[in-house]
Order: sequence, then C-alpha cells, then structure tokens
Amino acid sequence: MKDFSIKIKEHKRRKKASKKVDDVLEVPGVSVKATTQKKRLIGKRINLFIFFLLMLAILVVAGYSVFFQDSLVESTLERKTAERDLKQCGLQLDNANYELSIIRENLNSTEQDIRKYDTLYAEKLAQITDLDSRLSTLQSDIIRLQEERDRYLSERNTLQVEATNYKNLYEDADAELTQCTDDLEEALDELALLQP
Repeated sequence: MKDFSIKIKEHKRRKKASKKVDDVLEVPGVSVKATTQKKRLIGKRINLFIFFLLMLAILVVAGYSVFFQDSLVESTLERKTAERDLKQCGLQLDNANYELSIIRENLNSTEQDIRKYDTLYAEKLAQITDLDSRLSTLQSDIIRLQEERDRYLSERNTLQVEATNYKNLYEDADAELTQCTDDLEEALDELALLQP
C-alpha cells in the first residue's frame, strides 16, 4: 500500500512540474494548446524512438543470447566429446599398460628361458666337444685295430697257407712212410720166407 501512495504522490508532483513548464513555455501569440500538442508529438516520437531503441537492444541481447547459447552448446558438446575421448584414451592407456606389463612378464620369462637354454647349450657344447674328442680317439683306435686285424688276417692267411703246405707235406710224408712201411713189411715178409 505504501508503494501505491508513493506512486500517487510522485504522479501529482510530475503533473505540477509539467504545468510549470507549460507556463514557462508560453510565448505571446502562440497558443498553449499548440505547444502542448507539439510537446506531446515530440514526446510520442521520443517515446517511439526509445521504444525502438529498447526493442533493438532486446533483439541484440536476444541475438547474442542465442549466439552464445549455440556457442555454449557447441563448446559443451566439444567439452563432453573431449572428456569422452580423454576417458577412452585413459582406458586405452590402461589397456596398453596392462599389455605392456604382460609383455614385460613374458619377456622376463623368455629371458630366463634364454639363460637356461644358454646354460644348457654350453653344457651340451662341452659334452659334444668331449664326445668329438672321444670319437676321434675311438676312430683312431678303430683304424689302428683294423690295421692290426688286417695284419693278423694277413698273418693268419699266411699261416693257413703254410699250414696247408705243411699238411700237404705231412700227408706226402705220411704216404711215403706208409709206402715205406708197406715196402719194409713186404721186405721183412720176403726175408722171413727166405730164411729157413
């Protein structure tokens, strides 16, 4: 209620002030009514101009609001897209780190396996070297034994030939002895017959 009474008082004060302006602006030979109409016309034009300025300002503010709202929506979408991309990059980084840790574990395991195989290779190489030297020794022994065998076989063959020769000589000698024995028995038989 106080606001309403304040407005009424202010309205009355303005009315009095406009009457004083009308009194001051009275020019001799010009009617007050014509000047009041001019004032009203000027006031209307000023009010219309102010109205257009106000509408223009509202349109400008509305245009900027729409423009900035669109810009804000676009920047919000870009920010959300960037956040989503950042999250995806984070997930990809986590996956890559996980895969990297698996690869490192496999690499460590492979490195240990390589060390085991290196040790085993060195052992087997030493064994192969030892076996090679033993094989060389055995091959030289085999060659030596084959030479001895060949020599013994040659000697055996020689001895067999000699034994065959001796056997033949023995058989010949035995045949001669048998012949001689037979001849001697015949001679003894004849001699016994000749003796009275």
